[in-house]
Amino acid sequence: MDPVVASAGGGLHVLVTTNRRRLCHAIRLSDGSWRRFRDVGPHDGQVMAAGVCAEVHVLRAARRRVVDPGSRPRASRAGLVRAGIT
Repeated sequence: MDPVVASAGGGLHVLVTTNRRRLCHAIRLSDGSWRRFRDVGPHDGQVMAAGVCAEVHVLRAARRRVVDPGSRPRASRAGLVRAGIT
């Protein structure tokens, strides 16, 4: 699918579909740099419906998981057994 572009403040607001489930939302600042965000808000459909297309760099959505800073990784069963905790 072609990138859909709408104006947003001082930059360019770009929504790129990387697959059917994920949208990568990027803002291109006036100095030419890109800022990437994940965005699945209800306003995405409105921007897509605007139908304004432009040639932009397609940014892939970040695959790294967002981890809550207050949370700890879940211990695996095998790790607990190795540590002698059953």
